[in-house]
Amino acid sequence: MNTPASKADLITLDEFIIETQQQFPEATGELSQLLRDVTLACRIIAHEANYSVLHEMVNRKKISGYDRLVYLRDFAVDQFRFALDRSGTVRLMVTSFSSGPIKMSSSDGKYMVVLHPIEGIPNMAYNASAATVFGIYKLEPGKRKVEQETILQPGKNQVAAGYVLYGSSAMLVFTTAGLGVNFFTLDDDVGDFFLSKRDIKIPEDAPVYSCNNGWENLMDPADRNVLEYFRSKKFNGDEYRFRYIGSLSADMHRILLDGGIFLYPRNKNVPDGRLNILYECAPLAFVIEQAGGKATDGEGRILEKVPADIHAKTPFYAGSPKLMERVESIRSGKKVS
Repeated sequence: MNTPASKADLITLDEFIIETQQQFPEATGELSQLLRDVTLACRIIAHEANYSVLHEMVNRKKISGYDRLVYLRDFAVDQFRFALDRSGTVRLMVTSFSSGPIKMSSSDGKYMVVLHPIEGIPNMAYNASAATVFGIYKLEPGKRKVEQETILQPGKNQVAAGYVLYGSSAMLVFTTAGLGVNFFTLDDDVGDFFLSKRDIKIPEDAPVYSCNNGWENLMDPADRNVLEYFRSKKFNGDEYRFRYIGSLSADMHRILLDGGIFLYPRNKNVPDGRLNILYECAPLAFVIEQAGGKATDGEGRILEKVPADIHAKTPFYAGSPKLMERVESIRSGKKVS
C-alpha cells in the first residue's frame, strides 16, 4: 500500500535551484539567488494579501475596496524594491507602476528585472486570482550607462521568467531557458515553496478559448471571424468551451494545465492592444514557449518584439500550438474545417 508523502520527501525551491544549477559548471549562483529574492517578495505579498482584511478588522478601521487595492499595489512594489536591492545583483527594475526604470544601489548588477507586481489586482477585491509576473534579463557587463537598448529588449533575451499566482494557494511557475517549466506550491506552515509539477508541457490542442467577448463589436473582422469559428464549429464532436477569468496569468495558468488559447486582440478603443509587452506578455510568452506552446501578436512572435517604451502595448494570442495555427489561418482568411 502506498503511504502519503511527508514534507521530508518533497523538494523545496532551494533544493531544486541547487539541483539544476549543478547542470551548469560555469554558473555563479547569482541568478539562483535572484530567483530566491523574487520569491521572498512574493511570499510576503501573499501573506499580506491574505491578511489585509484581518488587519482591518483588528484595527477597526474601514478601508474602501479601492484603497485596499492601492495599498496592496504600493506594498508589492516596495517589497520588490527592497528584495531586489538587497540582492546586489540587480541594476534595474521596471514595473507597471513606474514611469521609468528604477535604479538599484548596485551599479555593477548583472540583471534587470521587469515585473507586474500584482497583475489582475481588481480581482482581489472579490477574493479572485491575481498574480505577480516577472522576467529577468542579463545586462551587458561593464556598461553602466542606462540606454534605451539596455531596457527595451526583445523577450527572447530573458534568462528566466515566471509568475506567482495568488489564489486558493500561492503557486510559483517559472522557467529558465532550456530547463522547462516547473510549478511550486507555497506551504504556509513552513513558508516555503515545494515542487508540485515538474517539466510542464502544454497540451497540443484543446476545445477551450479565452477572450473578453465584451469588446467583440469593436474588434477587427479577422478576430470576429475567430470568435464566430469557436461558436459554430466543434472539436472532436464537442463544442468549444468559453473560459475567461479576467486575470491574464490565471487564464494562462489554466491553459498551461489543460490546453486552449488566450486571445486579447486590438480593438477600436485600443488600436495597439491593451496588454504590456515588456512586463506582461514577454514573460508569459517565454513560459508558454518553454512549455511547448506559441505566443504571437497576431502577425509575429511576441518574443521577437522590441517595445517602443516600457509601457508599450500589444495584441496577444497564446496557447496550444495546433489551436494557435488554426487561429492564424482564420485570421489570414483561410477556411478551416
